[in-house]
Amino acid sequence: MSSWTEVDLANVGADTDLLPEGKYTFELLPGARYDKWDPERIKVAAKTVGGEFPGRVKYFDYPSPAKVGEWVRGVFIRLTRAAGVEIESGQDPVDYLNQESVVGANFTAKVYHRVFDKEGESQTKDDIKIGSILPVR
Repeated sequence: MSSWTEVDLANVGADTDLLPEGKYTFELLPGARYDKWDPERIKVAAKTVGGEFPGRVKYFDYPSPAKVGEWVRGVFIRLTRAAGVEIESGQDPVDYLNQESVVGANFTAKVYHRVFDKEGESQTKDDIKIGSILPVR
């Protein structure tokens, strides 16, 4: 990782363009946390590895099972299997995602576009489809 003084900021993009829909390989980033407004929602980040858009960071989350149903627990286990590190019985999911053996793990997932209305204007966001996470093959 480089410091601010080693980066030519004139050649750095803002990464505001949408990542095209498709399947990508990602690397799990450190810093998983519970959402401050919804303490049962887990916030996660990953960056694309290789391909046409290397280094693009995408944020995704796992909503509260109490709000969306038990299916989200099984979807979270897909990420643990893709990471190749078993989660220990009773281990906090955020602690698991931030442990040294899990950070940096690669996985594949689909990216899709979601259209929503913001202040009367149609917006499009690119999201990782958490149900599509698989180990890299």
